Amino acid sequence: MATPLYLTNGCCEPAHATLELLDEWNLPYSLDSGGFHPLTAEELAYIGEDTVEVGKSGYVALLGYTGLYDGRKWLMPVIEITYQGDQNPDAVLPTRDEAHSLTNALASELQVILGFAGGYVFQDEGYDRFIIELCLPFSLAYEQGSYEAWKRYLKDNLFASIDPVALTAVPPEFGT
Repeated sequence: MATPLYLTNGCCEPAHATLELLDEWNLPYSLDSGGFHPLTAEELAYIGEDTVEVGKSGYVALLGYTGLYDGRKWLMPVIEITYQGDQNPDAVLPTRDEAHSLTNALASELQVILGFAGGYVFQDEGYDRFIIELCLPFSLAYEQGSYEAWKRYLKDNLFASIDPVALTAVPPEFGT
């Protein structure tokens, strides 16, 4: 399965999309005195440099990311699960294997939840972390009426059932 292309980064800035690519897919974007932005003003209103708790997992979803997948734009909250590595040898973090198990368990749980919302879950790995990318339709956010209501919906509805006890592949101190 192909993975999404980042349209915006965690700071809501343009990432990897080009004007030509969005034209090819016949997708709208913004052009103003600041230049090209892959999102329209309406889409930009539903992202921010904020986080939302992912249930009681101890992790948060970063809300500035958006993506292009299967010819559509998606809101793409990102969850990062950092592990012990060369970059952070003194940090108290799970091992790579523990973080990988946690990532798989969390991604599986989220796929069930997001499937009902018309979304997708993808996994990736960075230099010291596993990354869970959640693709959610913009229409789901628009139904909430505002960015603040969207954040509440994520926290209180989509992510509310995530429980560290269910993520038994990892020692409890890393899931709380």
